[in-house]
Amino acid sequence: MQLTIHADESGQYFLRVPRSSGVLRWYVDDDRWVSVPDNLPAGLPEVDLAALPVALQEEILAAAVRAEAMGAQFWTERN
Repeated sequence: MQLTIHADESGQYFLRVPRSSGVLRWYVDDDRWVSVPDNLPAGLPEVDLAALPVALQEEILAAAVRAEAMGAQFWTERN
């Protein structure tokens, strides 16, 4: 599974979801990582999964596995 992760200057991360054109933006809210569907801002540098905080690595891997298993269904409102 190929993950593409980008970071912005404010500490938000953007995951291009495998097998999809979708992007999840990850940010800290109340001391936990939260994701929302978003667009990938132009010009953000790509970062390696190993460079992310451990808790975020786990969240991103879980989301990527779900997206891989569910395909296009991942992007419905309920998911």
